[in-house]
Amino acid sequence: MVLEDDTVAAAAMLASLTQAGCGQVVWLANGLEAVEAAASQPFDLLILDRNTPGLDGRQTLERIRQHEAEAGRAPVPAMFLTALGMDRQRLEGLVAGADDYLVKPVSDLELLARAAALMRRSTWTPASDPLSDRLTNGPLTLRPSAMEVQLAGTPLKLTGREMAILTLLAQNLGAPVTRAMIWDRCWPEYNFQPEEFENRIDVHASRLRKRLEVAAQEAGPAVIGPAARPLIVSIRNQGLMLRNLRDGA
Repeated sequence: MVLEDDTVAAAAMLASLTQAGCGQVVWLANGLEAVEAAASQPFDLLILDRNTPGLDGRQTLERIRQHEAEAGRAPVPAMFLTALGMDRQRLEGLVAGADDYLVKPVSDLELLARAAALMRRSTWTPASDPLSDRLTNGPLTLRPSAMEVQLAGTPLKLTGREMAILTLLAQNLGAPVTRAMIWDRCWPEYNFQPEEFENRIDVHASRLRKRLEVAAQEAGPAVIGPAARPLIVSIRNQGLMLRNLRDGA
């Protein structure tokens, strides 16, 4: 789905995406219509402008993410394609639920590469990793190859990026993982570190931490004690760490 109120820009994007092999591209110019469309049909990718009528792109994505959570659906990969490129605006987009943020003008090749990377990420499976078949950390069980996570028997719906981060932390259980390592392993489509890469990591880690916290609350203190929460902690000047739950903490 493309949310873009500039007809010329929208026509160029639709032509590029269609020529690249996208079977169906839905173009909408109004944020409210985009929210309704996302609720009524499945999409593989959302490409959103920020300045749109009805609802702006950020508000549109926030509502889509809210509806996905209420319906128990995994978030659809989403990117902003906009002229608003200040650091604060980029961070707003990522906090709203975007997986990527592109500032116009963008070449067709870069747009297609970023789109393909996000759609690959949504089905990401680290099959080549010998530890990826099953990872167990007390009541937390991961099967990254099947994109499955359970906490105390309750399934969690994670995005591909969140799954990648959790898998990496679980593989380094009880030890901090630097943000540089997280970026290299969980954003493999990039061959560089953008200035805001740590902010991107922290946004995704915050969403992941919240999902785990909700499941931990439902499991109760007898399963996961207060001392073990939050399950993912930030270690100053070192990175992120998943707590070791194997000893019944």
